[in-house]
Amino acid sequence: MMKTWQVGPYHDEWVVIVHADTRGQARAKGATVDGGDLIDMRAIRVPDLDGKLVTNETLRDAGFPETWEGEKLDAYGYIIDCGCDVCKASLREAQERRGKQELIQVIHDGLVS
Repeated sequence: MMKTWQVGPYHDEWVVIVHADTRGQARAKGATVDGGDLIDMRAIRVPDLDGKLVTNETLRDAGFPETWEGEKLDAYGYIIDCGCDVCKASLREAQERRGKQELIQVIHDGLVS
């Protein structure tokens, strides 16, 4: 099982979630997100997410805030760049949830109209 890492540049506040065996591999994945330099990347372990789908719920359970700069927590934005099997499965689940929510909204709007 690959380890879960929170990766981002030292001089900025953005982070992504990646899965990698080592800190160096995690930093390298992070560097590809913005074309940055590996030296500028920090990688912090998030063991609470090891082996789990990365969802809003699991992110909150791991200590991520429910909102950031007025925006609701969105797991999709954290994992879109990883590409591992866990993140692909997490993205599929997020898309299914969004589809269900949109369907519920359409039904609700139809009933209210």
